Amino acid sequence: MNTGIEIRETPDLKLAYIALVGANNYECAFPKLMDWACPKDLLHEDTNYITIYTNWGNWNSSEPNYKDKMELKACISLSKEIELPKGIEAMTLEKGKWVVGSYEMSNDEYEKNWKEVIAWSDAHGYEKEDRVPIEMYLSERNEENKFKVDLYYPIK
Repeated sequence: MNTGIEIRETPDLKLAYIALVGANNYECAFPKLMDWACPKDLLHEDTNYITIYTNWGNWNSSEPNYKDKMELKACISLSKEIELPKGIEAMTLEKGKWVVGSYEMSNDEYEKNWKEVIAWSDAHGYEKEDRVPIEMYLSERNEENKFKVDLYYPIK
């Protein structure tokens, strides 16, 4: 369910992340981040849980396994500097302007919802910025196996 599309600007955001290949592998990365971050008191009410698509493949591809080739980063925001263990890296997501689609959705609705955000951006005359798209997760899965997520598409 689409709960709205709007323009937002974001500040720089310091992140800890695990890089991976394959859209189906990211759910394994978040528990690893949580296991590391929780005992260090890094998870708070304002912690952001983000997926960054460094290479999201070709959604218009007829190739059946394109999602297996997607390159992603499973991330949490950091409010302080901290030493990172092997396998977890740091980066700054630079400030920027975004078309943001807010959704309550299940896993099988990602592609459709991303296409809707991109189509909205195009229809309103926005030009894509040379930055990566991201997803910010706002809730856990509910009893219908849906969760709230904001899809961020970078624009100039």
